[in-house]
Amino acid sequence: MMYNLKEKHWYSKLLLLILSIVVGISSEGTTIKFQSLTTSDGLSQSTVKTILQDQSGFMWFGTQNGLNRYDGYEFTNYINNLNDSNSIEGNNINQIIQAADGLIWIATDKGVSSYSPHTLKFKNYSVLKDKLLSVQSLLELDSAHLLVIANNKLFKLNISTSTFSLFWESVNYQINGVELFNSTIYLATDKGVLRSKSVQEANFTSVSGIPENQKVIGFKQYQQVLYSYTSTGIYNLNEKLIFALYRDFSEEFKASNAEISVVHVDRKASMWIGTPNSGLFRYNLKTSKLDRSTHSSNMSTSISSNTVLSLTTDKTGILWVGTRFGINKFDSERQNFNHYQIIAGNDQIDNSKVWTIYSKELPIVWIGGDNGLSKYNILTNEIATYQPNINKGAGIFSIAPTKNGFWVGTEDGFKRFDTIKKTFEDYYHPKNKSRTYAIKVMDNGEVYIGNRQGLLRINTSGKIDHFFDQSDGIKDRVKANVVRSITTKEGDTLWLGTEEGVVSFHTLRINPFRYRIAKPQIKDDFITSLWMEKEELWIGNTSAGMYGYNLITRKIRNVSENEGLSNNAINSIIGDDNDNLWISTNKGLSRYNIKSGLITNFSETDGLQNNEFNSGAGFKSANSELFFGGIDGFNVFTPNQIAINRNPPEMVITGFNLFNQKVPITEDGILQQSISETKHIDLDYDQKVIAFEFASLHYSNPKKNQHAYMLEGFDDDWVYIDNSRVATYTNLNAKTYTFKVKGSNSDDIWSEPVKITLTIHPPIWATWWFRTLVILSVLSLIFFYYRSRLKRVKQQKKILEAQVKHRTIEIIKQKEEVEVQKRLVEEEKEKTEKLLLNVLPKETAEELKNRGRAKARNYKRATVMFTDFAGFTQIAENYKPQDLVAKLDSFFIKFDEITAEFDVEKIKTVGDAYLCAGGLPIRNKSNPIDTVLAALNIRKCMREEAAKMEAKGEEPWELRIGIHTGDLIAGVVGIKRFAYDIWGDTVNIASRLETACEVGMINISGTTYEAVAEFFECEYRGKIPAKNKGEIDMYYVHGVKPELSENEDGITPNEAFEHYVNLKLYSNINYRNAEKYIIKRLGDELPEGLYYHGIHHTKDVCESVERLAIWEGVRGEELYLLKTAALFHDAGFIESYESNEPIGAQMAKEMLPSFGYTEEQIELVITLIEATKVPHNPQSHLEELMCDADLDYLGRNDFYPKAETLKQELMKFGKLKSAEDWDHLQVKFLTMHKYFTKSAKSRRDPEKQKRIIELKEVLKKYEKNG
Repeated sequence: MMYNLKEKHWYSKLLLLILSIVVGISSEGTTIKFQSLTTSDGLSQSTVKTILQDQSGFMWFGTQNGLNRYDGYEFTNYINNLNDSNSIEGNNINQIIQAADGLIWIATDKGVSSYSPHTLKFKNYSVLKDKLLSVQSLLELDSAHLLVIANNKLFKLNISTSTFSLFWESVNYQINGVELFNSTIYLATDKGVLRSKSVQEANFTSVSGIPENQKVIGFKQYQQVLYSYTSTGIYNLNEKLIFALYRDFSEEFKASNAEISVVHVDRKASMWIGTPNSGLFRYNLKTSKLDRSTHSSNMSTSISSNTVLSLTTDKTGILWVGTRFGINKFDSERQNFNHYQIIAGNDQIDNSKVWTIYSKELPIVWIGGDNGLSKYNILTNEIATYQPNINKGAGIFSIAPTKNGFWVGTEDGFKRFDTIKKTFEDYYHPKNKSRTYAIKVMDNGEVYIGNRQGLLRINTSGKIDHFFDQSDGIKDRVKANVVRSITTKEGDTLWLGTEEGVVSFHTLRINPFRYRIAKPQIKDDFITSLWMEKEELWIGNTSAGMYGYNLITRKIRNVSENEGLSNNAINSIIGDDNDNLWISTNKGLSRYNIKSGLITNFSETDGLQNNEFNSGAGFKSANSELFFGGIDGFNVFTPNQIAINRNPPEMVITGFNLFNQKVPITEDGILQQSISETKHIDLDYDQKVIAFEFASLHYSNPKKNQHAYMLEGFDDDWVYIDNSRVATYTNLNAKTYTFKVKGSNSDDIWSEPVKITLTIHPPIWATWWFRTLVILSVLSLIFFYYRSRLKRVKQQKKILEAQVKHRTIEIIKQKEEVEVQKRLVEEEKEKTEKLLLNVLPKETAEELKNRGRAKARNYKRATVMFTDFAGFTQIAENYKPQDLVAKLDSFFIKFDEITAEFDVEKIKTVGDAYLCAGGLPIRNKSNPIDTVLAALNIRKCMREEAAKMEAKGEEPWELRIGIHTGDLIAGVVGIKRFAYDIWGDTVNIASRLETACEVGMINISGTTYEAVAEFFECEYRGKIPAKNKGEIDMYYVHGVKPELSENEDGITPNEAFEHYVNLKLYSNINYRNAEKYIIKRLGDELPEGLYYHGIHHTKDVCESVERLAIWEGVRGEELYLLKTAALFHDAGFIESYESNEPIGAQMAKEMLPSFGYTEEQIELVITLIEATKVPHNPQSHLEELMCDADLDYLGRNDFYPKAETLKQELMKFGKLKSAEDWDHLQVKFLTMHKYFTKSAKSRRDPEKQKRIIELKEVLKKYEKNG
């Protein structure tokens, strides 16, 4: 097969990968250091089959028993719960992917599940409705579809409909994986690779270049190249070039069972290859370097299992490995502290606690421990341990090289170990019988030994010299016999660390002891370690940290916990080649830069053998490698490889607590979505105890991640809390705050802060406007009381003066005349009342005729009307009695004609009062409407008569009318002077309403208003007290609605009126109760700031759609459905300012069945609501009516005040910046807008065009002013 020559060299590199595996398959693992996570850390199950890092930074792991989310601190397990439909479908997880929209998709043994990071809920999908299928693999095909491998078939999942369709199947192939690459679908099968260049249809063809019948496991994309891999090879698949890099492995390789199970390429061009039972391989695509990691029982940092099942790298470059026994992670930028444990077998000696260490060249390390001297191969883990005289203790506490062996310090003196004979040689001396701490070999061959008895020397001839102890008489220089550490300067000067200070010892002088450093120069003179760095001696002790003694200036400086050292108990000090000192302590390892003073601390979480190291167990090799031993083995590292990870963490707010309880996600609660995606929280003033939870998602060493938070408006500065992940606040004042939190990785690299705003709302009595209103109200009451009182006094004074001045003279003359006139009026009035009394209804008269008496009846719903002439007493004074009665009679005759026309029964007249009632003696549903129509015609009659009287120069009579609807009793009582009458509170209330009415007006009660409001124009005028009834509402009736009256005269009902009345009386829809319900809910729940989209807008659209519908000839229940849609079209503002129509439609769907609406009617209402979305695009006449009614005000005279409320609202919600922007927006919107119905076009469009002209003039002024 031909291929591009330029690519030949690169392909040969990858070929070396396979060949190197063949050659090196038998070699042991490298020093790659892993951290493991197992079920003891919270993992639900050990077998980790799939790994994903989501868009927020969380790690997800799929196991054979559960899905796991990990934030670096703890696992959250997701297990199927049979009692919870929102739990994951299956527990055996085969694959996890995240779609572009953020949804996490999980392939399980029982189907497909999706997890929403927004709602934190699962949704489950079954491939087959009647059968649970195990899903092997998933692939996002596009934003609307997934490809699913199940039951050896390829299905396509339509996400929006939650339905599966069979995409492809074949009995000839076993499907192992699927990949989308360059708009082509690739399938991994048991017989090679198939591909389909169509993503809509399954047109699969075979891809050549892979050995026939090779089982392809899966695919991996890297740098626009698609790789496929089988159990024995990796192949490049390219549209233009298909070339097998290696066609078959050797028999030796096959025999080793080193097959490929999974492949991953990281951002450093390292190809990681997992195997079923041979560990993990790493091949560098740039350098062709190959290494291998396998499990080792002697190394806690080795891979936990040789069975590798899944691989990925996270955003910071950390490699995650899923194995048969848990999760392993490797950070290539993390500190490379290689940790080795001396774990003995069943028949071996335990020498795990390291007191001294030496290595000439790796991989061999010599270790002194409690049980002897061990030779340890760090690559093969081979251990050989040699013990001195165990009767006195086998411990080895110091070691130094010599020819063919080592000098070793033991519990009973120093000895020589022969590496050839594998034996110990004792040296007898009276002062060589105690624990030996330090051995220093000089350039001239002399050896100095420090022990609990002093300092010894082995000279070049092999003779032992004793140099000092307290008995030598040099107590002023040497205070203790114990020498624990020895270092040199320029070959002839030793510095000795003792338990009471540091002593300088000059080997070539007669008086060798020259200088002592002890208390009070240093706070603790129990010396554990010495290190000479240029002209400065560094001294370690047990409790005061580290001291630097300058040999030239003799100045001493202290470095301790106060400067940042990990601990003040120093065990060893070793210098590297870059001006750094490495200090092992009882609480970790510290790196101190001598020049800058910068300290970096490392702990067990960084890979140290333990936080506790042993005194004297430090060593620097000729290759500048550093060794430190402790209670659990030793560490080896090259200082230059200890780098800082400069990738900051992803910072996430993970929880919000109220009163120590986690706040759940609910539709109308404090949190409507995940806290990590919430931008603002609203709380009431009494919700006082809150807490934010958070995590810094950087997984290199999470235990060393740090956090800091600040609540702007409360905290003055950042609050640093180390590794804690909760911020708690109590008793916050009512205001708006901004909570900010940031985090660092283990190397102190900080992230940008994430923010969320928090508003605590004050109680109503604490608001400024409430307090201002109270003050203004009190001041206003005082002011008006004073004004009223002053005015009353003045009026009383004037009245009194007038009465005294005028009435005194006239009273005598008028007295006689008034008495005569009064008597005449009373006589005529009495006659008139007798004439008007005792008139019975026909039905009552018939009952009296047939039975001899009429029974009084109870009426649950009747409407009573009272009329009364205003100022009748004064009118009577200007009429003769006979003329007064005649005039009154003429009016009442017309009233009788009108009430008879509208089936309203006249009851009686009492003086100038006229009483009638609708709905009796024959009951009917329309009596409130009939009575109001009669009242309008009576008022019309009186206005016509008044006009005639004014034309004649006469004072017109003015009428007041009161109407109330309720229950009453009607009939005839007694046996004499039969009179049909009515009784009950309804009569009294009607009379009370008439009294409270203004002349020329019709005053109806709230009960009557509820029955007639849809047909008449009414005006609310307040409340009036009624005996035993409390306060009742009053309304003035101005007339029939224009669209329901002939020629819009407001008096004569038209045909539409009759249809509407019949609809109200006989429809199954209880529109009125539905209207009451939603109006009340809108009033209670609409948020503040809806200056335009408030309840007033809903009422306005209801009235507009009713008016337009009647103009357009809409009849029957369609009118109610239009009004219902108008009621709900903006109800969604209760929950959301954006896209509120679907919310309003959902509310209508849930509520309307209880008010008698059918499913078909509700569907139509929902359609009408959705039609109001802007821009309008109506599809029917009813939708046109809804759209025109929604923006009816654009063509009305109240356009400007309505528009002003919309401007205020948009500015309130940040949708508008300035008045000029508003005027531009209005012109643009009005120009684009159009009315759809004929009525709106003729009645509204002309006015709208005027507004456009006017607004354009305003825009010209803006342009003129620059």
